[in-house]
Amino acid sequence: MDPTRVTVRAGVVALLAVTAIVGASASSGGAASGGSPFTLGTEVLVSGPSTLTGCSAGASADFARAYDSAEVEPQVAVNPTNPAEIVGAAQQDRWPDGGARGLTSWMSRTGGTSWAKLADVPWAACQGGPSRFGRVTDPWVSYDKAGNLYFI
Repeated sequence: MDPTRVTVRAGVVALLAVTAIVGASASSGGAASGGSPFTLGTEVLVSGPSTLTGCSAGASADFARAYDSAEVEPQVAVNPTNPAEIVGAAQQDRWPDGGARGLTSWMSRTGGTSWAKLADVPWAACQGGPSRFGRVTDPWVSYDKAGNLYFI
């Protein structure tokens, strides 16, 4: 398995798969509502290589290189008004001594069977944000009960 890619069976998105299964179970007669249990399907590619690897903002005296194309500290949310809509966010290109070059996110509108990368939010200098934010960390995504998505 390519460590620079995230799939629904490995790394960051393993949690996405579990969340998708729980959400789908509750809404479509699966195990959560007394129907048959779900089984894992084939792997689905979610992420690709990072677009931030050439950015040196956030480098420290001890670490001039980050973990390129690594997504860590995932956060996942399922839309309560549409369980087929799932969003995941993670740190992109983590530095060995903390923080990351940016935050990345993906969305599925198919219950996790396909994914699309969302546009980068300019949180960090590497993503067009303020130069004083050389590193970012701890992404969080949540839906409210009306289905509005929040990314903080």
